[in-house]
Amino acid sequence: MFSAPGRLACRRRHAIVVGYLLLVPLLVWCAATVFPRLRGGSFEVPDCESYAAFKILERDMKVGGADVLALWTIPEGTIDDISPYRAAFEALARIEQDPAVVGHVP
Repeated sequence: MFSAPGRLACRRRHAIVVGYLLLVPLLVWCAATVFPRLRGGSFEVPDCESYAAFKILERDMKVGGADVLALWTIPEGTIDDISPYRAAFEALARIEQDPAVVGHVP
């Protein structure tokens, strides 16, 4: 089944290498012109229902784009000990007091 393409690739190996040598710079140029046009963030369509629902959530419930994920290590003890939880909740309380924080969900 693959013997015919294999023979063709073996007979035309120089043409295949030249083809790739011509094709790769073209593809690199295409990628170089496309990447600056891409932007971070999400794709938003203002006329769709999900976008309107997100805007309502953002306005009424202060749902924003930034989230805080608390990760911590425990130098001694276990995850069930209260002291790591207390330290994490104290850090989150300090974050909640930051004037840049619009709101929080407990």
